[in-house]
Amino acid sequence: MYTSLPQILIPVDFSEQSLIALEQSFNLAKFYNAELSLLYVIAEGNITHGNSDDDGMIKAKLEELAATISKKGRINVNTIVEKGSVSDKILEVSAHLKTKMIIMGTTGGQIQKKGLVGSNALKVVEGAKCPVVTIKGKSMREGCKNIVLPIDLTKESLQKAKKAIELGKLYGATIRLVSVLFGQDKTMENRLNRKIEEATFLIKSEVPCTSEIIKAREDDSLASIVVDYANKVQADLIMIMTQQEEESKILPIDANSAAHYIISNSDVPVMSIVPTIKLHHVVE
Repeated sequence: MYTSLPQILIPVDFSEQSLIALEQSFNLAKFYNAELSLLYVIAEGNITHGNSDDDGMIKAKLEELAATISKKGRINVNTIVEKGSVSDKILEVSAHLKTKMIIMGTTGGQIQKKGLVGSNALKVVEGAKCPVVTIKGKSMREGCKNIVLPIDLTKESLQKAKKAIELGKLYGATIRLVSVLFGQDKTMENRLNRKIEEATFLIKSEVPCTSEIIKAREDDSLASIVVDYANKVQADLIMIMTQQEEESKILPIDANSAAHYIISNSDVPVMSIVPTIKLHHVVE
């Protein structure tokens, strides 16, 4: 039974990774005073399902899981079963429910896997109108103490800061701003410093904040630098901006390249934020 409360959508297929994602949703649901909606999609062409007996078993199993989660997390949990393209149905249900957030597992490196948590996670990240948290790692600490926030020269880069402040207050977390400078361009370094200072000023009055500019070679991988930095500071979440117009060596992460790398390779959960307006490349 749905209410007027915000909805957090959790696609599940009963795999270990999708259940880990579900476990991470409790605190966010409480923070947003939201309900969880568990979605199971019977994929097109799946010959193991399709008759009424199988569908009934799926619904019963999903409802049993919902009851367990509701009791454990002390939150309202709804169940939905759909048939069709996994990623399309996740996006369709999310749009219908006007979800606050989608939280889902990903198999990471198994990017071609035809399952809920394989390439479908990337399609959802690219198509969703709300933030999407993808979780690849299997071992996570309680709560969230360090949030990595890559900062770039686009005008919309600071949109992520507001969401980071929100989560920072929830968890009592430190926001760790990071930007990457390729080569020895002093003008670019000065501009990045100004952007970092602007973001720090915005955040530090609300939650603890640190900042760092990482100097890299021209042929270094921006995405791997972000993942390595998150590991170094023992991050609990990386926040990236998606749906960039084209790849750039200035953050935020491009949805079709570096974002895929981060989502696929980071054992730290990744929150993908959709810009509210069209991204501009740099601030002049």
